[in-house]
Amino acid sequence: WTALSGSCLGYNSQYDEYYLLTTDGSRIILHFCPLCGGRLPDSKRGNFFSTPNESELRNVKQILKSVDCIDDVIKAVGLPDQRSGKVHRNDTEKNIYGQKDILETLRYTRLSDTFDLVVQQREGNDLLILFFGKPKKA
Repeated sequence: WTALSGSCLGYNSQYDEYYLLTTDGSRIILHFCPLCGGRLPDSKRGNFFSTPNESELRNVKQILKSVDCIDDVIKAVGLPDQRSGKVHRNDTEKNIYGQKDILETLRYTRLSDTFDLVVQQREGNDLLILFFGKPKKA
């Protein structure tokens, strides 16, 4: 069914992942078959990304523990490597999935050799702090 033209289901052979393609182009990773309910193979995505260094993570978390807004983040760790603006969520994303509009996103790629830091200011002054393992070098 992933090979059918126009299918909203897809397969990523590199990561061995099946996904549901949403109308905005996002992908939702599937862990169970939508047809039979059987468990799908475990993803191999983790094999392609580094595990964040615990000491570096603790250090950055300590620096960010008292930040409340984007300006505080910039004062604490400096200017970001990338900065982007608003992302509007539709009513379904908000009401059913509890997602919020993103007012601003900062991405720091040079703080660590093992992870990138992403900070999002969301509606309601909600600050979301995310750490992503960097791609492993071939």
